[in-house]
Order: sequence, then structure tokens, then C-alpha cells
Amino acid sequence: MRQRFELLGLMALAIVALVAGGAAPAPMQKGSSMRRGPAMHPTHAAPGSSMSPAISVVINGKLQRYTVSPMMSGGRVMVPMREIFQSLGAKVNWDARARKVTAIRRQTEVIIEVGDHHAMVGGRWMTLDAPPQMRQGHVFVPLRFVGESLGARVAWDARAYRVMIATGPPAAAAAAAMPVPATAPTAPPVASDTTTPPSPAEAPAASSAEAATEPAGTELATMPVREQRVRVTLTDYHIACQPQKVAAGPVRFYVSNNGPSPHALAIDGIKDRTPNIKTGEKATLQVDLKPGTYTLYCPTGAHRVLGMKTRFVVESW
Repeated sequence: MRQRFELLGLMALAIVALVAGGAAPAPMQKGSSMRRGPAMHPTHAAPGSSMSPAISVVINGKLQRYTVSPMMSGGRVMVPMREIFQSLGAKVNWDARARKVTAIRRQTEVIIEVGDHHAMVGGRWMTLDAPPQMRQGHVFVPLRFVGESLGARVAWDARAYRVMIATGPPAAAAAAAMPVPATAPTAPPVASDTTTPPSPAEAPAASSAEAATEPAGTELATMPVREQRVRVTLTDYHIACQPQKVAAGPVRFYVSNNGPSPHALAIDGIKDRTPNIKTGEKATLQVDLKPGTYTLYCPTGAHRVLGMKTRFVVESW
């Protein structure tokens, strides 16, 4: 029994010696954290990885498909220059030795160098908010540079992770080509550009598509005499309306979406708006407008930034 106690005593001494020989934990200083190891922070995945959603590109309403997607760098959207410029009709040449890109679109020549904050556009120097970068064998430039160099309208939809680019002037000619509603010969005199509904005997039969947006109880023939009609056509990314000038009072907008993307119609200073309208569908918006100049625009995404707006005038009776 005595030998057993001696053996236990020797084992206890050995354990104490091992503990004493190890490194004691450092005392915690005042204000220090209980956290062990480095702080963990969320990181962004590399472009194209499964952790980061791919950025899509839409040009004039058409989804583009490229071998490389745009990327985020330093909080800026960087787009592949060759792919974007070629989609906009530019000829692009790459000088590997000088690391320089030359693009020509119509009469404008654009020259940039990788890593340089300056670019030559149409014979003038331009400062970029971020230098061009070489990634995955492609030259990336800031999205803003596309608009500044080629005169395009650009927008970044952070919610949908989408780059939107539109070219060409607003389709003012489209408004002139739109059919003008018939005017009843017995209607009281109004402003020259104001249209009034035809009488029941003269009103043409509505098509099935129009009937869906002009339900029973609001037929053109039964509208109040002074209520005016405005036809609005939405496309990517333009708004055309006819007429563009009416008299103050109740106005009903008949809105058609002829573009490939969902659109809507809103008016600056007016709370009411149409719901989002799918391709090929229609909607109506009835408001009372006072004399003044208004802006009709599309409130969907960044469509207004892309130029989807037009001026609308309301005159006094």
C-alpha cells in the first residue's frame, strides 16, 4: 500500500513539473478583447467566382454575352473595353508592346494605355477616374469612360448587378409618327394641340388590345368632354408622346410598352404612376394637371438616367 502511495506521489510531481515548464498564458491587459486570432471580415470574391454574382451588360435593351464579365474594383464598375466598344460599333486594336488600345468609332479616335489615368479622345486629353487594368487577358476601363468617350448614356443598376448602356438621341421623330386621336367636330374650342374624344357615332371600334386597357365605363365616347387623351409609347430607352402639349385639367395617358424591358410611366410632381408594364402590354394613367412644364419619365431602375424622359407642357385654357 505504501509503495502505491509513493507511485501516485511521483506521478503528481511529474504532472506539476510539466505544467510549470510550459508557457503560461499572458495576462489580459485592460481594454483588451476576449477574441482569439485575427478579426474576421467579409471579403469579396474574385470576379467570376461562385461567391460574386456575374455582372450583366445591356446595350440598347439587348442583353450582351461576352467571354468575360465586368468587375468591381475599388468601388468602381470596370468593363471590358474591347467587348463593349465593339458592341457599340467601334474598331479596336491592341498594341501588346506598348500596352495601348486604339479604338475608332465614326470620326472619334480613342487611345488609352494600361495603368495610365489619361486617355486621348478625339484629339483631346481626358482624365479617367481609375486607370485601365489588365485582367484575364482583357483591358478593363471605368464604366463612366464609355459614356464620356463615345457619347453613350451609361448607368449601373447595383440591385440587379447590371450595366446599362444606351446610344443615339431620344426618338423625337417617333412622336411625330404616332397616330393622332380623332377630334370631335362638335367639341368646344380648346388649345391647338389638345385633342377631345369623338362622339359615339364617330368613335371607331377599339381593338382587343385597346379594349383591355380601356375597360367598360371608361370608353372614349363616355369620357368627360374636357378630358384629354395622350398616347405614350415606351421603348428602350425613349418616351414618345402625342400630343406633347395639352390644356390644364384632367388628362388620361394611354401607355404602350414596345420595348423588350418592363417600363412604367411617372410624372414629376405627381404621386400617381402606372405599374410596371411588360413588353407588348398597356396601361392607363389619369391625372389632373395644372399649367406648367412637366417631365414624363420611366421610374423603373435607372431608365431615367439612360434618357428615358421627355418634356410635357400644360397650358391654361
